[in-house]
Amino acid sequence: MNDRIAIDPTFATLILAGGRSSRMGTDKACLPYRGAPLIEHMKNIAWSLGSARVLVGGGPGGDLPDPIAGAGPAASLAALAGLEAGPARWLVIPIDMPLLTPPLLQRLVAAGPEGAFFTDHPLPLALSLDSHTRGVLQGVSASLAKGQSISVRHILAQIGATAVTPTPGELDQLVNANTPDEWDKITREA
Repeated sequence: MNDRIAIDPTFATLILAGGRSSRMGTDKACLPYRGAPLIEHMKNIAWSLGSARVLVGGGPGGDLPDPIAGAGPAASLAALAGLEAGPARWLVIPIDMPLLTPPLLQRLVAAGPEGAFFTDHPLPLALSLDSHTRGVLQGVSASLAKGQSISVRHILAQIGATAVTPTPGELDQLVNANTPDEWDKITREA
């Protein structure tokens, strides 16, 4: 279902950059992409969408530290619950998906009142940081603190996020790079 909602035109973006990059062998945020570090490319995507705020989650120099180190993307999402002010709508994009385009991401920002993601792709995602979502994310933080593993898919189900069906062209953008071979393929095709 591709419900569209009227949203406040202001939204913020969280770039997930807190992973260990163990399979890549180097910090993904620092990889060169189109003449600049990948983190700069991802920030530029967010700014070009009109994001009111761009934060980097986790990682060295991150703006929003993960509450539980090594707990993956769920920890960065849980950190959003601790933000006191700012836009109610958040776009969350992983550092390792440089082929994402503004039109693709705009679909997520505008879809589903609670949140949205592309079918079979839990990231990128959009969510509304309302009281329900904050409660879910606080629960995720508590579970992570107890050593439990929480997936992004679980969080999406808990907040009632809408699955958006990507077009074939959009599927080509929903590719991430976790290994040097995957990175080489992406950069050759970009």
